[in-house]
Amino acid sequence: MIVPIDVSDFHQIVFFTGAGMSAESGVPTYRGKGGIWHKYNWEEYACQTAFEQNPQGVLDFHELRRIEALKCACLLYTSDAADE
Repeated sequence: MIVPIDVSDFHQIVFFTGAGMSAESGVPTYRGKGGIWHKYNWEEYACQTAFEQNPQGVLDFHELRRIEALKCACLLYTSDAADE
């Protein structure tokens, strides 16, 4: 059952999109040129087995990704505000 959410209950909401949106925003992609999987083994961070073997490592890896995405979002927001 899908339960609708009230977006006003949240301070921030993150949408995960395809690589094109990420790259244009400055967020490194996973498989593209210079992507994350050229530096990290995806089997250690992006599958159920990895989570079962090292849940904190998987969570830490994705937290770093969220931090990078937030940096880009802040830069975009700042740039957009400066253009107005």
